[in-house]
Amino acid sequence: IITARVRHDPRVTRETVRRSDFEAYVGVPIKVRENVVGVLNLATRQPRVFSAGDLAFFSTLADHLATAIENARLYEESQAHGRRLALLNEFAARVNREIELPALLANAQRLATELLHLETAWVWLMDEASSEFTLAAEHHLPTILAAADKREPRWHPCLCQQMLLEGKLTEAVNIIQCGRFERIGITAHHASIPLKSGDRVFGILNVLKPSGDSFPLEDLQTMGAMGTQLGVAVERARLHEQVKAHHLEEQAALLKLSQAQLGEMDAQAIEE
Repeated sequence: IITARVRHDPRVTRETVRRSDFEAYVGVPIKVRENVVGVLNLATRQPRVFSAGDLAFFSTLADHLATAIENARLYEESQAHGRRLALLNEFAARVNREIELPALLANAQRLATELLHLETAWVWLMDEASSEFTLAAEHHLPTILAAADKREPRWHPCLCQQMLLEGKLTEAVNIIQCGRFERIGITAHHASIPLKSGDRVFGILNVLKPSGDSFPLEDLQTMGAMGTQLGVAVERARLHEQVKAHHLEEQAALLKLSQAQLGEMDAQAIEE
């Protein structure tokens, strides 16, 4: 917009400008790759007709501003990407220290709240054979949401569990209408993150902001990566449990065999 009488130009709709003592005004769009990201506003309190040279200078200035804005945006993105990688590396390093499943889940949900500055987290583990869920770990979960028997959570199953069973929970999402929250009068949104390793899904990590607001896309992407890391760790911990159980079975079989052999030796000794 270029005008010599800003207060009387119908194209100028902002009342604060129309009521000002400005006379001449020019607005130059600031464009980044043909997208308008702002406007360079220039005005004078004295009557003035802007020349072609003035307009060329203003356009050049707007181009420089566009370059500066784009560089600042790219820098912020790179910094945010670096922080995200550092956070994921720390999460993976600390989670991978655990091989026992209970300790792994307890530390993982505590780490998620610590690194993402959250308040509450809880983990559902799914039995792959029965498709039943167990509340396996929780951090600052409201008492009313935690069942006395961890295997019989109130209002089971909830929306996030249904989504997982139906194959619809494939990435971290905001659960806007949580039935469990609505039943007890909690006005909040939580995010649900599938715990997966390859094609296998082991459960859900739920997290809640202190404000109860929904999570932006960047946070959901970070939590999705955490869910994959935790899923791999859960698979490893379960394999460890299976190996340990198999080892105990072998030990029990060897002990039984040795006791039988000792019994036979004792019987022979008595006969002699």
